[in-house]
Amino acid sequence: MYNPIEGCQFSHIHEYRGTTTVDDQHTHNYYGYTGGAIPSAGSHVHYYQGRTTVDDRHSHEYGGYTGPFYIYSSKLVIFVSYRRKKS
Repeated sequence: MYNPIEGCQFSHIHEYRGTTTVDDQHTHNYYGYTGGAIPSAGSHVHYYQGRTTVDDRHSHEYGGYTGPFYIYSSKLVIFVSYRRKKS
């Protein structure tokens, strides 16, 4: 895969983690690793999926694709799309 930042071929993954927004008076934590880079529109995206922590006696499954990245004020910015399912 072509890396437009470094101008080379590569494959990589990303670690992610965070806390959901407050909904119904509680939050969930999530963490995991994306899949490898998938070429897309001259850049690349990553697939990710997982399950949140159990809070308020339930958890959520989630998954989706990151969007293409861009550089803004010397920082890497990546948009994501996701789906969730209450379980």
